[in-house]
Amino acid sequence: MKEKPLAKSIYSQHQAEFSDAMLQQVRTQLVMLPLHERTRRERGRLLSHLAGIYWRQGKYREAINVWQQVIEIARQENDREILATAYSALATTYAHSGDSESAVRYAKQGLAYSPHNVKLMYALALAFDFAGDEQNTLTWLRRAITQDPAFQIAYEQLGRLHFRRGRFGEAEQFLHKALELDPISTVGLNELGNLYVAWKRFEEAFVQFHRARELEPDNPTAYNNIGNAYLRMGKLDEARRWFERRVQIKPADALSAHLGLGVIYRTLPGDKAARQSAEHFHQVLVVHASDKARLLSDRILEHDARRALALTGLDDPETLTAWQAVVTHPDLPQIGPGPRSDWLHSLTLLAQAPNPPREVETVLALLRTKFERD
Repeated sequence: MKEKPLAKSIYSQHQAEFSDAMLQQVRTQLVMLPLHERTRRERGRLLSHLAGIYWRQGKYREAINVWQQVIEIARQENDREILATAYSALATTYAHSGDSESAVRYAKQGLAYSPHNVKLMYALALAFDFAGDEQNTLTWLRRAITQDPAFQIAYEQLGRLHFRRGRFGEAEQFLHKALELDPISTVGLNELGNLYVAWKRFEEAFVQFHRARELEPDNPTAYNNIGNAYLRMGKLDEARRWFERRVQIKPADALSAHLGLGVIYRTLPGDKAARQSAEHFHQVLVVHASDKARLLSDRILEHDARRALALTGLDDPETLTAWQAVVTHPDLPQIGPGPRSDWLHSLTLLAQAPNPPREVETVLALLRTKFERD
């Protein structure tokens, strides 16, 4: 139940920059801005901010529409830098919305305008990654670092990709390179910590997570990952404390933390613990339905597996249907050992609960059979 750190990009600003209040403020500024050639560049800047807000709020259709407006303005202004940024963001938005075909198409269009732009190479790599095309993902990430050997986020993505493939040694090397280029990257620190958790090198993981937390105390990702590390160690009281802190920081997208808390309380005896478990699992479903947490998963399938886990904990009749959708999803081969291990670990804890969910053993057997076959 680790969280993926949000990649550094045009969106990596303070959370207040993406609030509903800021959304309304930017909309008002756009309405008040005169429609004139002299204000076109300012309109493009405001639209870029608006698109970023929509993206961070999970409103992909709105973000796509606004980025297309930014592209038109950038063409009129002949501003290749803004054009490259807009195409990159548009491709990324399509990828996160699940439309990898459009993501690839728009990243390629951007490269036609700016063929040596590493941001667009990176966007195209991400698009291919979401499409499940590992070879092209690697090709474009390598092109990006060949074009710019100091392009730090490409090394982070290469680390993430090799981690997913189970090639931990290579993943560690890429993440160390990323942190060499940017020692205060909380993305790199959290990714390296998650790698160490999968490797069961927990003390090294905590060093990375706590460093990330110190650098960004209001970023909830490290808090969630610390909770997950303690969960994997079997230290459930410590895990509960860190998951609760994660929820307090930003409840709107605390899907993984609520899931961890649901599992932990289900392992405890008594009616009160059972009610608390159900409350957290219900909150998982609320957050999942809002799409606010989708950006914290590598793939939409990981996002939906968390929902399936919550349904399991709630003894919901849709449990088996939800897990069948997970194991038959075309993206399943792209899910690495980290998330798979997290799912199995949480289900195993539920199976060991004083009052285990009715379908948990069936689900465990289903996943183990599928993972062994793969």
